[in-house]
Amino acid sequence: MKKGARKGTAIAAIILAPVAWLIAIIVSVVVIVGSAGDAGGGSSSSDGAPSTSRTAPGDEPAAADAGGEAAIGDTLTNKDGVAVTFTSVSCGIPVAGPQYFEETAKGQFCEVRFQVQNGSDAEISLFASDITGLIGSAEYAASDTISTFGDESFFTELNPGLGTEGVVFIDIPADAALDSVVYRPMWAFLTDEIRVRVS
Repeated sequence: MKKGARKGTAIAAIILAPVAWLIAIIVSVVVIVGSAGDAGGGSSSSDGAPSTSRTAPGDEPAAADAGGEAAIGDTLTNKDGVAVTFTSVSCGIPVAGPQYFEETAKGQFCEVRFQVQNGSDAEISLFASDITGLIGSAEYAASDTISTFGDESFFTELNPGLGTEGVVFIDIPADAALDSVVYRPMWAFLTDEIRVRVS
């Protein structure tokens, strides 16, 4: 083989090797995502929408009602094993937050109290942004600065088997009412959300 041909082959190999690696990575990601979906085979409803399990106090886990019909006080567990109980939602609050960190609502604050139990096999992080409120199709974020998780503010981390209580405040229009509240963790984009109706 001529020297120029060998040089051309080497250059082609240098160019094609990263491309092959990129294709391998893309294929691996697709396989992993597909496997994650298949692993949760029992976690989807017949119309393909993700579902969670619901546990009433003292009962075994049962399938959640379709369309997010779980209610305040129900314990829902997502497919990662993280259990959430929204314990109360109170609206019409003009000012909220700890002393020196108080915020005045632009409309009204809704105080959302909840409990989280980490039944997964890895540490999870909880942020105020994991909790949102829904009015129709509009989504309302919780305030980061006045939210608390147990004795911690802003966010907390939970090792497997541990739990905490949380309080977040969601600013909504003064003449509106929340339809539902949602837990959708930002740390796990492949998991399903937990949603309960408020009104």
